[in-house]
Amino acid sequence: MSALRVGIVGAVLGSAVGIGGTLLLAGGNSAAPVPAARDRHAAAAAPSLDRAALRAEMQSAVRAELARAAADDDDARADAPDSEPAPRPAPDPAQEAQHAAALAEATERVDAGLRAGRWTDADVAELRRRMPSLSPAEHQQLLVRLAIAMNSRRLKVDVSGGSWF
Repeated sequence: MSALRVGIVGAVLGSAVGIGGTLLLAGGNSAAPVPAARDRHAAAAAPSLDRAALRAEMQSAVRAELARAAADDDDARADAPDSEPAPRPAPDPAQEAQHAAALAEATERVDAGLRAGRWTDADVAELRRRMPSLSPAEHQQLLVRLAIAMNSRRLKVDVSGGSWF
């Protein structure tokens, strides 16, 4: 159920509870009493309140709003373009080579830092220089390797100021 439908149903039900004091939903078999004192007093002061009529009216209103929201959803789906993805252009061999080189150099820098047991300002600068050529997933994998080594105390961060990544 969409957020819009939930909001509509909540607004309609909130109104019904405030007016009627008790509301029977869909099947008509379960009652939801309202504990507020003003609602109990209002029901006692207005003994002519026809709860069955109120229940039927509220059920009708909820069904009508759900039907309208479903029709709106159907219209939106009909208006939406086909969800078939556009064909991807063939990758540029020069860009692929540049990406592969950047990934190899960044990976080597991380490996060298792990072998040395130190992560320095020069390492940070080199990784930052290579970062625009890496995918977010590749960059994250490198940072995870560094973080694991730091947390296990196999890598000492020797960076002046700022961030280690």
